[in-house]
Amino acid sequence: GMLARNYSPDFAERLFEQMKGFGSYGFPESHAASFALLVYVSSWLKCHYPAAFYTALINSQPMGFYSPSQLVQDARRHNINVLPIDVQYSNWDCSLEFGEHENNTAKQKSASNKQPAIRLGLRSVKGLAEEAGQGIANARCKRAFSNLADMVERAGLDQHNRRALLRANACASLTGHRHQAHWQNLAIEATRVMQNTGSESYTKEAADNGAAATLDSINARRALDDGIVLSAPSEMQDIRADYVYTGLTLRRHPMQVLRSQQPFNRCTRCVDLAQLPHKRYAMVAGIVTGRQRPGTASGVIFLTLEDETGNINVVVWKQRQEQFREVLLKSKLLLVKGVLEKKGTVIHVIAGQLQDHSDKLQGYLLPSRDFH
Repeated sequence: GMLARNYSPDFAERLFEQMKGFGSYGFPESHAASFALLVYVSSWLKCHYPAAFYTALINSQPMGFYSPSQLVQDARRHNINVLPIDVQYSNWDCSLEFGEHENNTAKQKSASNKQPAIRLGLRSVKGLAEEAGQGIANARCKRAFSNLADMVERAGLDQHNRRALLRANACASLTGHRHQAHWQNLAIEATRVMQNTGSESYTKEAADNGAAATLDSINARRALDDGIVLSAPSEMQDIRADYVYTGLTLRRHPMQVLRSQQPFNRCTRCVDLAQLPHKRYAMVAGIVTGRQRPGTASGVIFLTLEDETGNINVVVWKQRQEQFREVLLKSKLLLVKGVLEKKGTVIHVIAGQLQDHSDKLQGYLLPSRDFH
């Protein structure tokens, strides 16, 4: 047909090969149209109602490419205020709260006139049963909790669910910091033990039976009665606990904490890459949040690194994959030396050297989405 219309054989062959290549991954028209509608609606919601958009995505987890941590980080970069999990305010699902809050930045206070804040829900607490979370919200409807013991009693929380909440720092408005919260919980357990036995004479009996936890609880009860206050965790301890027990943190990003240290103080932040020229040498570092190897990319691996300012796209060609295989596949905190490639607003770092600095994270459990 093309030859009959005076197209050259060379042109016809090249066009056919292009069409054949597209057919191996292209969308049928009906699929493309429905997908385009979803993209348009999602873009419109994110543009006009960003807080509601992020809230809905977090409540729909597990799903999609982005984790709750990445969604929260992106929301905050777009000046949406995100409020912590708090038994005094949180429902099971994330929700919207209107008005200014104490921890708003100046930009967020300005934005809050138009957009509500996102209150993280109890669903983010690892190990907390949904029934227990709903019980907390229902009990709070009658009146606010006066202290930890009041919440435990009215919500009917067992030891497992109490500890899940305390590890996630969800009771901070009632107890103070994590260490103090655990101390108060031990005291509650001791009170219940003494009520069951009728006196503190149970202490030695329990200890003789190997119930060290019971003895700790009663010691905590006595310490609280004496007004003893425990020291707060360090910032890094709190950040680590946030990731372990909720999968995210509202404190400083780990990269922001490490930024003043060698070699990270010599790395370019994501937000600053746009100021560098095309083909410029660059050194970047971040938390590995994704590894992808699309079937149509000739074996190239694409990495996503997250720092305190955004996500950095890294391209690793086959030669570098073989050279840095173990670091590439296992690193949680990665430093990349390479060359910047820019096309419009799209920026990639072509990896030349990879360095694993996961030890700097002090055991953080930061999951990445790999090869999905």
